[in-house]
Amino acid sequence: MSNIPRLRFSEFVGEWEEKKLLELNSEKFSNGVFNDPKKVGSGYKLINVKDMYIGNKIDINSLTLLNIDEIEF
Repeated sequence: MSNIPRLRFSEFVGEWEEKKLLELNSEKFSNGVFNDPKKVGSGYKLINVKDMYIGNKIDINSLTLLNIDEIEF
Protein backbone atom coordinates (compact mmCIF):
# COMPACT_ATOMS: atom_id res chain seq x y z
CA MET A 1 0.00 0.00 0.00
CA SER A 2 1.39 3.39 -0.99
CA ASN A 3 1.46 6.49 1.23
CA ILE A 4 0.77 8.72 -1.77
CA PRO A 5 -2.56 10.48 -1.11
CA ARG A 6 -5.39 10.57 -3.66
CA LEU A 7 -5.85 14.33 -3.21
CA ARG A 8 -2.69 16.03 -4.46
CA PHE A 9 -1.54 19.61 -3.99
CA SER A 10 0.68 21.23 -6.63
CA GLU A 11 3.36 22.01 -4.02
CA PHE A 12 3.30 18.47 -2.58
CA VAL A 13 5.39 15.74 -4.19
CA GLY A 14 6.06 12.25 -2.88
CA GLU A 15 4.70 10.13 -0.09
CA TRP A 16 3.17 11.18 3.22
CA GLU A 17 5.43 10.90 6.20
CA GLU A 18 3.89 10.15 9.60
CA LYS A 19 5.29 12.27 12.44
CA LYS A 20 4.40 12.96 16.05
CA LEU A 21 2.97 16.39 16.83
CA LEU A 22 6.06 17.28 18.88
CA GLU A 23 8.26 16.68 15.82
CA LEU A 24 6.41 19.37 13.82
CA ASN A 25 7.09 22.18 16.27
CA SER A 26 10.34 24.13 15.92
CA GLU A 27 10.05 25.48 19.49
CA LYS A 28 8.78 24.03 22.74
CA PHE A 29 5.03 23.77 23.16
CA SER A 30 3.57 26.25 25.61
CA ASN A 31 0.18 26.82 27.16
CA GLY A 32 -0.63 29.20 24.33
CA VAL A 33 -3.79 31.23 24.65
CA PHE A 34 -6.52 30.62 27.14
CA ASN A 35 -10.06 29.85 26.04
CA ASP A 36 -11.96 33.01 27.01
CA PRO A 37 -15.70 32.19 26.77
CA LYS A 38 -16.38 35.79 25.63
CA LYS A 39 -14.19 35.23 22.54
CA VAL A 40 -15.54 31.84 21.40
CA GLY A 41 -17.38 31.40 18.10
CA SER A 42 -15.17 32.85 15.36
CA GLY A 43 -11.52 33.37 14.51
CA TYR A 44 -8.58 30.98 14.90
CA LYS A 45 -9.05 27.26 15.50
CA LEU A 46 -7.98 26.35 19.03
CA ILE A 47 -6.58 22.92 19.90
CA ASN A 48 -7.48 22.26 23.52
CA VAL A 49 -5.60 19.67 25.53
CA LYS A 50 -8.73 17.51 25.52
CA ASP A 51 -8.64 17.44 21.70
CA MET A 52 -5.30 15.62 21.84
CA TYR A 53 -6.75 12.77 23.88
CA ILE A 54 -9.83 11.99 21.78
CA GLY A 55 -8.96 9.19 19.36
CA ASN A 56 -5.64 9.01 17.57
CA LYS A 57 -5.90 12.25 15.55
CA ILE A 58 -7.24 15.76 15.97
CA ASP A 59 -10.56 16.40 14.24
CA ILE A 60 -10.16 19.93 12.86
CA ASN A 61 -13.91 20.15 12.22
CA SER A 62 -14.67 19.95 15.94
CA LEU A 63 -12.13 22.53 17.16
CA THR A 64 -13.26 25.63 19.05
CA LEU A 65 -12.96 28.95 17.20
CA LEU A 66 -11.41 31.72 19.28
CA ASN A 67 -11.54 35.38 18.28
CA ILE A 68 -8.06 36.70 19.17
CA ASP A 69 -5.80 39.18 17.41
CA GLU A 70 -2.74 38.15 15.40
CA ILE A 71 -0.31 39.20 18.17
CA GLU A 72 -2.07 37.05 20.77
CA PHE A 73 -2.16 34.17 18.25
